[in-house]
Parts: sequence; structure tokens; C-alpha cells
Amino acid sequence: SEMCSRTRIPFTTCFGVMHVRNALLTIIILQLLGETIETLQYIFSDAPYVTDTIEFLFEIIETLTLVSTIYAWWKEKKEFVVPLFIQSILASMLTLLSTVLFFISIFFPYTAAANAFIPPAMVDETEMNRRIFFLMCFVFLTPIAALFGWFVMTAMGAYQYYDHKEKLEAFRRSRPLPSLHDPVPSDGTPKSLALVIPSAVSTEPSIEIPPTGNFANPNFSDEEEEEQELFGGRGGRSEMV
Repeated sequence: SEMCSRTRIPFTTCFGVMHVRNALLTIIILQLLGETIETLQYIFSDAPYVTDTIEFLFEIIETLTLVSTIYAWWKEKKEFVVPLFIQSILASMLTLLSTVLFFISIFFPYTAAANAFIPPAMVDETEMNRRIFFLMCFVFLTPIAALFGWFVMTAMGAYQYYDHKEKLEAFRRSRPLPSLHDPVPSDGTPKSLALVIPSAVSTEPSIEIPPTGNFANPNFSDEEEEEQELFGGRGGRSEMV
């Protein structure tokens, strides 16, 4: 996958600069900041906090998603990242579609889509003013669409990261640890350490070299030995009188 690409550090985002867990914390901070600003806006305004049932339902879903994301980051549970992924991908699709429509409306300011986006106060505006309005909307929504796309990639990367950690932890728990209390076989090495500690004693059979005979001296013959025994002379010859 892209998050585990060999060309950069695994489980990172922002071109390998930020880890996905820190990126998920950044998303939580941004969501908390947005909720705080929205709450303060409704407190200091005369408008009610929730205007209709649909908006109330969206507020509940948004709150539950935020709580789920905080729990996923805190406990490192991949299942609780899924609501953030679904919410981010829906928001990314909506903002991307709106960005494309605003971009088209810059060149065609009198289409049905352009008339749907234009405020009632600007219905009678000139073509140039309409183009400027749609251009400003396009410039405003483009970074928001990119931000929601980053939310999607971060949620996906966090899910893969937590899944990788769970599998790694399960693999470590499944491996038996070496124990010194295992039954000792005949060679004196426990079974759990047999593959870890190599045997220091070589079991190869020793090779014995049989003794060899004496080599014959070319300067000494059997005849000279017999003369020494008969005449008792050291030089091998008898002295004549």
C-alpha cells in the first residue's frame, strides 16, 4: 500500500514527515477546535443551536465520530477509526463535487448549477460579479477538499498502523519463550534452547593415524652392522697385527 511504500518511512503522511498517529491527533485537535468555534458562534448569536431535525442528526453523528476517533487514538483500536474514515470520505466527495461545480461556474455563470449556488442577493448581479463570486468560492473550497482528502489518507493509514501493531503483538505472544525448566535430553541442552545455543562439543569422530615404520638410512647398511658385532670395532674394520 501507499502508506507502507518502500520509498519512505512506513505509516507516515505529509510526504513522510508526520506519523499517522500524530496526524490522527492533529485531526482530533482540529475537530475539537471546530466544535468549540461552532458552539461559541451559536452562544453569541440569536439563532438557535439546531434549526431542524436533520441538522440535529448530523450534530449527533459528528459528536459520536469525534468520540470514536479519540478512543481509537487513545486505545489504538483500528475498529474505531472506521467512522472517521466514512465521514471523511463523504465530506471529501461533497467538497470535491462542489469545487468542480464552482470551477465550471466561473466560465458558465448562468447555468442551472450556477443559479443553484448563487445567493438570492446576487441573482441580478452582472456576469463579471458572478464570475468573481464563483472564483472566490473555488479558491476557498479547494484547500478544504484537500484537507478532507488528507483526513481520508490519515484514517486509512491509522487503521493499517493499528492493524499492524495488533498482528505483531499477536505474533509475539504466540512464540514460546525459552525456559530453563524444560526436560533435558541426553546431550544436556533443553529443547527450547536446542536451536538457540549451539553445541560446543564436536560430535565428529576422531581420526587416528597409524604409526609408520622407520625409513632406511642410505649411509648405513646391514653389512656394516654385522662387522661391528663380529669385530667390535667402531669403524667397522679389524686392526691387523
